[in-house]
Amino acid sequence: DLDPRGVAGVDVNPRIRAFRATMNVDGPTMEEAEMMANEWRTRCPIYTTYERTAPIEVTNKLMHDETTGVILEVDFTYDFDTAEEYIAAVSPMADAFAAVDGLAWKAWTLNVEEKRAGAVYLFESADARTAYLESDLAATVASHPSLSDFRVQEYAIMRAESIVTHAPIEGEIVNSGEGIGTMLQVNFSYNVPTDDYIAAVSPLAEQFAAAEGLRWKIWALDEEKSQFSGILFFDTPEDVQTFVESDLAATILNHPALSDFAVTPYSILGAESLATRAPVGTIEE
Repeated sequence: DLDPRGVAGVDVNPRIRAFRATMNVDGPTMEEAEMMANEWRTRCPIYTTYERTAPIEVTNKLMHDETTGVILEVDFTYDFDTAEEYIAAVSPMADAFAAVDGLAWKAWTLNVEEKRAGAVYLFESADARTAYLESDLAATVASHPSLSDFRVQEYAIMRAESIVTHAPIEGEIVNSGEGIGTMLQVNFSYNVPTDDYIAAVSPLAEQFAAAEGLRWKIWALDEEKSQFSGILFFDTPEDVQTFVESDLAATILNHPALSDFAVTPYSILGAESLATRAPVGTIEE
């Protein structure tokens, strides 16, 4: 609770050095939202109370801002004798994907044991994603005689819950991390209203930041189908296994409102992913 003197009804801890407030604004223009941010700077009781000891950074971002992007997941079974043959067949397409309008990045994925492969795409907008899905390039992949059992899933990004774990979804994408990392995709259905689902899982988002070896994660939703995607990017396969066996993973997997789990680890095609700007690390020389 706030009043003009600051925080009402509680003691102020003098060790406080930072305070972050996030406001989702849906409706005003950018100019109006900037005015609201300026009003926050000058009139917010918390700001005026702590300004001298802990400067507060105010960042304005509109809800549904297209710069956050949207996710496309595509995976399939490949009918090649070896993974090397599959890679040789698809690698020449990397430059064509790099030129796709509105594609921020594409991470190429491979699960040798299950002979599954595919990609996670980040598009700048839903329109760009649709344009790709209707393109000749997408048709070339979908009609390849050695590929089958396709899963093509579109998701909106849970921005706040993703940003807290360094998700590469907006602004300048920084490709950090020594060596090419490894990906874990967690997909499931939820049987509660989407708002209730988000309220239930949002408090868990920051706990993922402490997962050993986690470089970043993206949480995404298909609200119409009540489906969720968790894209977790780790340093090593051992880190993936540690997470899968953790109490945090068990909390998700055992939740009564969640079902139809698919938990799939993937290695990354490093050269192809870097050609399409994916934040997957660096190739060690």
